[in-house]
Amino acid sequence: MPREHLLEHFHLPKPSRSLLKFVAVCWCLALALCMPVFVAACVAHYMPKSKAYQELAVLFRLFSVFPPALFTAVFTTAGLLVICGPPLLVHLIFDLREKERSFREMQLELDAGQCQVYSMALSGTRWQQFATTNLHMGSALAWLLFPWADLPLPTLFWVWGFAAERTIGSLTIGTFILLFTVALRIVIRIHASWRFHGRMAKTHVELHICAAPVANLVSIVCDGRAYFYHNIGDLPQQGRPVGMRRRSLALAFTQLTTLPEPTFEGGPLGWYLNIISGEYDSKDAYGPYGWSAHSQGFPVDHARVHDLQSWLTDPERLKLFRCVGAAFWKEHMFPANREVLLAPYEISPETQATALSTTSVILTADVQKVEDARYKVSLISMSGEEAESFAFRTGDTLADVLHRVASRPKFWLCQVKIILSDGTQLDSLDPRMALQELLERAQAMASPA
Repeated sequence: MPREHLLEHFHLPKPSRSLLKFVAVCWCLALALCMPVFVAACVAHYMPKSKAYQELAVLFRLFSVFPPALFTAVFTTAGLLVICGPPLLVHLIFDLREKERSFREMQLELDAGQCQVYSMALSGTRWQQFATTNLHMGSALAWLLFPWADLPLPTLFWVWGFAAERTIGSLTIGTFILLFTVALRIVIRIHASWRFHGRMAKTHVELHICAAPVANLVSIVCDGRAYFYHNIGDLPQQGRPVGMRRRSLALAFTQLTTLPEPTFEGGPLGWYLNIISGEYDSKDAYGPYGWSAHSQGFPVDHARVHDLQSWLTDPERLKLFRCVGAAFWKEHMFPANREVLLAPYEISPETQATALSTTSVILTADVQKVEDARYKVSLISMSGEEAESFAFRTGDTLADVLHRVASRPKFWLCQVKIILSDGTQLDSLDPRMALQELLERAQAMASPA
């Protein structure tokens, strides 16, 4: 399928620094809040009779309007942020540094014309499925292990307060910490909802898969973010591989899989490009080899599954993506664990087994405008009978038409070819084309010269 329509304005997005800036600002605010208290404590301890201590005493009397327990709880939380901030900032800086390095390597191959890019327009229905599924996952993550993960530290303060006869202060601090952890969960839930509404507001969504054979680098661009994976071959079981940088992800396997989605008109299952990767850490406490497995799924439109699988399994890109075909049933999907991560990649008929059928179904599209804001697309079989009929709205595009057809249960595993009356395949047109433009094109082709 020609993809020049989607490649005209493609650019590789730069890694975002917003999270790093947010954490840095929070740490600076916490440090600014704790510094006066720290200076006052030092002055009171080393210079109790100095003029500076007397001036500070007058200043801190202004805070006497606040309850002492609340005052202690606030500065205790700020102190914890000051202590935990530097390790988190170092982690984010190293992570951003690795992403920017991978971005530069991929951009060099794009500028040199050596990078191969597969572009796909996601229909509105498929993007709604992906956004809703991620909203549910974010909600489940926000309340994971609640309240059992939040109680140990507050309980420690409560027990210590009763034992040391400091009931009011310890109860306040413990309760404040508990409320702080609950507030973090609420922030995570609000962030998931904010991302959901941001995704639903998008009218055109595209997925780009980039292959850089010279740098042995794979990048997936989705939802305005770029994900980078390094192909280093089979992952060694012991020791850091040569050339493997810290915080970089090593590509293990790529597989097209189906996952249950919330019930939509388009169908209950959604196709994903699942990438299993490994991250090496010599200080990993979960195993002797330092490898931790990761899995990331990217939405794939039903109408592009066959074409994408052909692109991934092309001999020119097969070893780069380490593709293992497509799996429709859960028992055929590769799990993200150490055994799969360290398994050697073998190109064999079993490895490339796929649930996708090679059978093609050819249908002719008849586009009609039934109302001011609605369209009807009828699919005619080779025998001249109407096989399917769909209703669309004005805001729908050609990508929505292809997705709705491919999402029907009887077409899930088949390759559907839809043509106009003059033999033009809809796959060859711009998937972002509005239905009104598709209707005008179909009528112009059907009218005699």
